[in-house]
Amino acid sequence: KAKAAPRASAKRAGGDGENEQPAAKRSRVSADLCLPDLKKLPVLWSFEAGTGFGVFVDDERCVMGNEEGLVADVDRKTGVPKTCYRLPAGVKCVVGDGDFLYVGTNKGSVFDLTSGNPRMVAEIRGFGELYWIDIYRG
Repeated sequence: KAKAAPRASAKRAGGDGENEQPAAKRSRVSADLCLPDLKKLPVLWSFEAGTGFGVFVDDERCVMGNEEGLVADVDRKTGVPKTCYRLPAGVKCVVGDGDFLYVGTNKGSVFDLTSGNPRMVAEIRGFGELYWIDIYRG
């Protein structure tokens, strides 16, 4: 016969153990209650990007990269491409911070797209695919 696990208790900070109280029970909520039914949401626009992976969206732009090295900045309201770039390797990560925009490629290169002219700013040798990069104030 299995025994019930002992009930957990929590001590108040600075206490000497006298003020022990039972740990609070946490209720569980089904994920189905938190998520909308995606089939019922309207599609505002679509954009054929091939095998896409990297996506960045903020208040001003929606930028995506794909496995063929295409990076497209599309209008958030219409889905119409504003700018497209072709990089020498596939793109798995796109990140922006204010006006700054960078992408990481499958060959370990980081490109700055901020000026509208792709410029390689880093190459991480022996690393390969960049799935994630982070920037702070450019």
